[in-house]
Amino acid sequence: MVTTSGDPAAACEGVTVHLRPITRDDLPRVAAWQQDPRLFDALVGPYRHVTPEAAVSWMEQCWLNHPRQIRMAICRLVDDAHIGNAYLTDIDRIYRSATFGIFLGSVTDRGRGYGRDATRLILRHAFEVEGLHRVELDALVTNERAIRLYRFCGFREEGIRREAAFKNGKWVNVLRMAVLAHEYRAHRQQ
Repeated sequence: MVTTSGDPAAACEGVTVHLRPITRDDLPRVAAWQQDPRLFDALVGPYRHVTPEAAVSWMEQCWLNHPRQIRMAICRLVDDAHIGNAYLTDIDRIYRSATFGIFLGSVTDRGRGYGRDATRLILRHAFEVEGLHRVELDALVTNERAIRLYRFCGFREEGIRREAAFKNGKWVNVLRMAVLAHEYRAHRQQ
């Protein structure tokens, strides 16, 4: 994990999950998750249209040791199983901003609070360790569960990117959301 200050381990353990840096050994699992149509349908990106081997090769080149990204494995505390990923990408040290992303690989792990816990952890890391001012994300307007999660964690809606994603043969609107450092601090005190 790339950090600018503080102890990254302090921000990485929550109530139900902990975060750890993604390793090369995790990549085949992530590539397999990206082949799941239920996951593909929920994400903005077009991950499913490549072979798992091509996905692993791409992730090795673009994910590992990239200076403008923090890519973390979400692991259950109870058994240390890697169940998903949380990201800060496009980290801009001048404007102190980043883009957030998250997914849980297995459908059986969704709806159990793991995503909420991981989102809180990565936001804590973004604002308290990295010293960022703004974290933004994009969500398909059809992904109501994710949008509820993001609102619950303090993100605010900023606008709609009309027909910005192509899913299952049709164009879908994408919601832009963001949370600022002072909003994050106020939300944590609630």
